[in-house]
Amino acid sequence: MIARQIRAAAAAVVLGAAGLLAGVGGEGGRSVAAAEAPNVVLITTDDQTLASLEVMKRTRAVLGDQGTTFESYVATYPLCCPARTTWVTGQYPHNHGVIDNRPDSGGGYANLREPERVLPAWLDAAGYDTALVGKWIHNYPELTPPPGWDEWRGLVPATATSYYDYALADSGGGLVVFGNQESDYQTDVLTRDYAVPYVQAHASDPDPFFLHVSYTAPHWGVGRSDEAGRRCASPKPFKFESARAKPAPRHADAFRHRRLPRPPSFNEEELKDKPRAVRKEQEISRKERRDIARRYRCELASLLAVDEGVEQIVAALDGAGIADSSYVIFTSDNGYMHGEHRIRSGKLYPYEEAIRVPMLVRGPGVAPGLRVSDPVADVDLVPTIMDFAGASPPPGAERPQDGRSLAPYLAGERHRARAILIEAKHPPRGGRRAAVARSFFGVRTSRYAYVERHKLRLATLQQGLGAQIGAGKVVDRELYDLRRDPYQLESLHRKRAYRRPRRTLAEALDRLRTCQGPSCLLELSLPAPAKRR
Repeated sequence: MIARQIRAAAAAVVLGAAGLLAGVGGEGGRSVAAAEAPNVVLITTDDQTLASLEVMKRTRAVLGDQGTTFESYVATYPLCCPARTTWVTGQYPHNHGVIDNRPDSGGGYANLREPERVLPAWLDAAGYDTALVGKWIHNYPELTPPPGWDEWRGLVPATATSYYDYALADSGGGLVVFGNQESDYQTDVLTRDYAVPYVQAHASDPDPFFLHVSYTAPHWGVGRSDEAGRRCASPKPFKFESARAKPAPRHADAFRHRRLPRPPSFNEEELKDKPRAVRKEQEISRKERRDIARRYRCELASLLAVDEGVEQIVAALDGAGIADSSYVIFTSDNGYMHGEHRIRSGKLYPYEEAIRVPMLVRGPGVAPGLRVSDPVADVDLVPTIMDFAGASPPPGAERPQDGRSLAPYLAGERHRARAILIEAKHPPRGGRRAAVARSFFGVRTSRYAYVERHKLRLATLQQGLGAQIGAGKVVDRELYDLRRDPYQLESLHRKRAYRRPRRTLAEALDRLRTCQGPSCLLELSLPAPAKRR
């Protein structure tokens, strides 16, 4: 048998039962589920790599040291809009329907299936006050709140990547417009003017709250003509390879001389084991290295204001006397490439730099300083928050959950054998007469990463926009033994010694690519590679 379903979470995989936290003890053995409903603060960034968490000393101190760090947390679809939709549905993109950023390619809010069956609506129905501050699912067309949000301070889509000169909804259908003064720096405004006052206002509120603070940094974005903006200006014409985040003015000089990391995979010398789409990458030139380094430094500098914001939000919880009854979660939607495997930029790749992101949790019953290396994923976020809240959706409003609550992990439960699906499609390429659509499905375990890449030829680019994940033939495969090759330098999909693990992973992938609910929770009994004779 290649796999077995996870039994511990299967009974609650369709949200509708509470109390999974009964085993996560607080002081005196009192369970979190038995306590009053806790507050939940979700703090997110955009395009943040796992490695960049290193520069966020405040965040690591107030969340990591005071809570639990998940070291192998995976973005199952490494792209902003699909990932953000997973945050509120608890489903893989092939189930919630948002499979791109662009609406005409299956992305954006318009493609979200059953938009009323989402996390904020479930928490709202359970008696929570709910608020969003910052970036939401792409192309939400209204200024009034989406289902479930009581307070709605969403960034207007046209200015979502602007660090200055942006607009926020005011919860009532109007706009609050910000300019380009130093005090208008977006990260600071989201923290100072909205997140902290929201926490303070709920100090004596008998109702619990769910607050999502969604920062744009370290995503590239529009700045202003100051020292930080000029240092991190995006060249014209716009190129993703050199588009840059904008630090706060006080951080204009931060990391100016930080060396660009050059792991063994950087500007990889030999690509013959890689798929065709990667093999065509030319060696990175000296000028390109400088461009990548400049972008990298700007990203790190932009995270410093986020780092300060996290500390200020936790301090506000403490000052309001509710820190001990509040969960704080920090994560990002996806990672980003910085020259690994000669990939200059981007995130729609099945490689560790794109799919591994930070995940830190603190709160009642959460062990301080604990580090969990088991594979977990963004599909686990909704079940976890609902579990923390001790809540379930109203009858008829349920949505099958593809993930599992992470609360048992905080009490020592482990699932090292778990297999996680990763999936994505690339924007189609071509013209009016021919187009090519590419996508991939993969499986990520604690030891292995296995990927099948698909390619579909179409008559027009418009047809390519409508292609689904997994359309067309499998044209390439990759298999990496992460224990022996953490930088994914050599794909082992053709190695005889790995024939049995590859077969098991391929069979698991066939099950996961169309999974929904309980069928998405798999543990694999993987054979070891054959010993060399």
